[in-house]
Amino acid sequence: MTPRHAWMTKGLMKSCVKKSKLYKIYCKEKTNEHKNRYVTYRNKLKLVLRAAEKRFYSDLLLKAKGNMRQTWKVIGSVLNQSKLSKISKSFNIDGSTVSNTFDIAEKFNEYFTNIGCNLAANIPNTLKSFKDYLPERSSCNSLFFSPCTYIEIMNIVNNLESKTSYGFDGIPVNILKATIVYIAEPMSRLINCSSSSGVVPSSLKIGRICPVYKDGDKDSFSNYRPISVLSSFSKIYEKVVLIRLRSYLAANNILNSVQYGFQQNHSTYMAILDMYDRITSAVDRNEFSIGLFIDLSNDPSMIVDVSPLCDLLNFSN
Repeated sequence: MTPRHAWMTKGLMKSCVKKSKLYKIYCKEKTNEHKNRYVTYRNKLKLVLRAAEKRFYSDLLLKAKGNMRQTWKVIGSVLNQSKLSKISKSFNIDGSTVSNTFDIAEKFNEYFTNIGCNLAANIPNTLKSFKDYLPERSSCNSLFFSPCTYIEIMNIVNNLESKTSYGFDGIPVNILKATIVYIAEPMSRLINCSSSSGVVPSSLKIGRICPVYKDGDKDSFSNYRPISVLSSFSKIYEKVVLIRLRSYLAANNILNSVQYGFQQNHSTYMAILDMYDRITSAVDRNEFSIGLFIDLSNDPSMIVDVSPLCDLLNFSN
C-alpha cells in the first residue's frame, strides 16, 4: 500500500484501514453501538493525523532554517505548488491557433530573444541619468583575478546541490561531483587560462531554455518566463568569478547597505524587516509613510516613467 502523503506512516495507514472497516460495519449493521464506535475512532484518528502532519512539516522547516529556498519548497509542498504547470499544447500565433511543436519552439525563441529589445524600445525618454539616483562611489583599486587551485575547484563542486538535471552537455551535477577528484587539476588550469586571456569557451554559453508558465492565458507567449539550464561546468566558472567579485565588493565597500538580495548571509526577508522598522519609526514620529513598489513586467504597455515620482519623494537623497 502506497501512502498518499509523505508524512503518512505504516501505522497511520493501518489505522485508516481500520477506520474504513468500522465504517463498513456501521453501514451494514446500522446500530448506534457501531455508529458510536466508528465516530469515536474517526475523531481520534483525525487528531492523530493532524498532529503527525504538523510534526512532519515542523521538522522539515527546522531542517531548512536559514535556507529560504528550502523553506519555500516546504511551503510549496504544503500548498501543493511543488509541480510546475504544463505548457499548453497549442498557442495563438498571429490570430491563428498553432499546435505544431516546431513552430511553437521557434516562436518561443523569437519572443524570448526580443524581450530586452522590445522593452528598451518602449522606455520613455528622460533627461535624468541613472547616476542622479546613486551616491558617488569610486574605487582606485582594480579587480584582480587570483589563480584558482584544484582544491578550490573540488570545494566548489562538493558544495553544489546534487541535481540530476543537466544542460546542453548532458552531464548532471551529481555525476560531476562523483568524478571531480579526477578532473579538478585540468579544470583549474583551464579556468586560469580563461581568466588570463579573457575568453570563455563558447560551449559553456549554450543554455537549454525551458519556458515556465506564470499566470493568465496559457496560449499566450507573454505569460511564460524563460529558465536557462546551463552546463554543469559553467557553474564552476561562475563560482570562481563570484568568489573573487564578492571579495572585491566587500573589500571596497561598494554595495549599498540595503542590498539584501544575492548576498551571503543576507535574504530578501531582511528587506521586509527593514521596511517594517522604517514604517514603525515613522509612526512613532507622527510622520507619513509612502511606499513605491515596482513590478517588473515583460509587457511593454506596462512601462511608465517613474522619475517624476522619484523626484517628488526625494529619492536622490
